[in-house]
Amino acid sequence: MGGHAPAPVDPERRSTLWYATAGWGHPPHGSRGGEAYPLHTRGAYPAILGALMMVLLAETLAVHLFLQERWPWAAWAATLLSVYSAVWLVADYHAARWHPPTVHDVGLRVPVGLRWRAWIPWTAVADIRSHRPDDEDALHLVLSGSPDFWVELREPLPVRGPMGITKEVRTLGIGADDPQALRTRMEAWVAGSGSP
Repeated sequence: MGGHAPAPVDPERRSTLWYATAGWGHPPHGSRGGEAYPLHTRGAYPAILGALMMVLLAETLAVHLFLQERWPWAAWAATLLSVYSAVWLVADYHAARWHPPTVHDVGLRVPVGLRWRAWIPWTAVADIRSHRPDDEDALHLVLSGSPDFWVELREPLPVRGPMGITKEVRTLGIGADDPQALRTRMEAWVAGSGSP
């Protein structure tokens, strides 16, 4: 891993509460020095998120009313957990909107909302393929659904997750709103002809 290009400086990250509240009224930050390839509208995710929020609201109300008579403390605990879940889902979406995957001259940065953050140097890429390689530990770097294509690495690289989790991964599933444009750009860089 020592021979790989260092990642550009991470874009500024904010708290879950900030993304859930202030994230609505701001446009995405964009590429921060790279070419941005958004993934937040992929697979109609905003519509799916809206439906999830409606189901969560109905379920929270039903569970609260059911528990309120016998275990008021449990009713409020379940409600607070549901509210936090809703806040996290909204924040996750806005974090993905604010920080899209970006192509740089030395590699690909793939932040996925509040979930995962990967840095893939071009020198680390062994193959880019349409079908999932035979790797049980492959990590999906998408908000929802299946990845559009797969990146096999020459050796496992660390991917940072929530709460300080780090996972060593050799195969990454990548998705984007325009997957073909991203894949074409990545293949050009890996082949050494990506520079404009």
